[in-house]
Amino acid sequence: MTGRSTSYYVAYGSALTVHVASAVVGFGMLGLSGLYGSWGRHLDSAKELRDLRQFFGTPNRIGRSLWLIPVAGGAALWLNHGVRTLDQAWVIAALVCWVAATVAATGVIWPGEAQIRSLLADAPPHGKLDVDTEERLAALCRPMVPAAAACDVLFVMALGLMVLKPGS
Repeated sequence: MTGRSTSYYVAYGSALTVHVASAVVGFGMLGLSGLYGSWGRHLDSAKELRDLRQFFGTPNRIGRSLWLIPVAGGAALWLNHGVRTLDQAWVIAALVCWVAATVAATGVIWPGEAQIRSLLADAPPHGKLDVDTEERLAALCRPMVPAAAACDVLFVMALGLMVLKPGS
């Protein structure tokens, strides 16, 4: 033991747990939005439409855990290594990855989810969508797929930076 108190370990462990959990949940939900968006571009069955209605039927509030990632990560770094760690190149690069992913989420994915939710809410609740609605759905889903894929890549990059800590 390094002379740190139990409260330090509780605070550090809590911050790290929130950081990891919010990253897994936030980025996981972005990935799922991309997956469902991919399915929404080419509806082949009533089951796929039902799945889309279920996924996009309510706001994706849990995905907003993305906002906690830098706060909890910064707190964990500060608690474990002090302020001097926050200006290391790998920390800044990981933060840039988070900013880019957040731009994709707030600019493409989350607005797309809201528009899809509205479109599906206005469509008849059972059976197939009419051709016009299906085309509008595909158009809304199309940009979500590459945006979610970019978020997945950014997540892996940030994870690699945090594990490898280049330059530290």
